[in-house]
Amino acid sequence: MLAMMILLQTLDWMLVLKSILVGLVGGLAVLLFMISKNRSIKAKHEANDYIRKNSLHLWDRRDVYLYRRVEKERREQK
Repeated sequence: MLAMMILLQTLDWMLVLKSILVGLVGGLAVLLFMISKNRSIKAKHEANDYIRKNSLHLWDRRDVYLYRRVEKERREQK
């Protein structure tokens, strides 16, 4: 208990506040930098629009399903 009282008396509160402020400003700078690099790209309408020309060659055109059980539920109309 005595050690805690001595620590509280010798603690410079202005230094603590300055440290917190520097941490917040640094964190905000990093956050703004990361947000500036996150640029959205407009969505394409067709799946073929995402493929580079002559980069995809399909040899076998079939769908392979792991499970055959399909459950269907009717959605309620709004």
